[in-house]
Amino acid sequence: MRSCVVAIAMLCTAAPAFAQLPKNLPPAIPLWAKGAPGSQDRATEAEQVSGANVSNVHNPTLTP
Repeated sequence: MRSCVVAIAMLCTAAPAFAQLPKNLPPAIPLWAKGAPGSQDRATEAEQVSGANVSNVHNPTLTP
């Protein structure tokens, strides 16, 4: 029983080391060079986050 607890503790402390992102990520890729079509008049408005949803995004990108 004690060895099981020690093994679980070691696994829990080592797990974050495996979950790190690589250091040389490529940059985000914009979908449109000048922002989303028709959004130029609203470019100063802030993005709105509601739970897991993000709205009012004027310069969307693909993040690798």
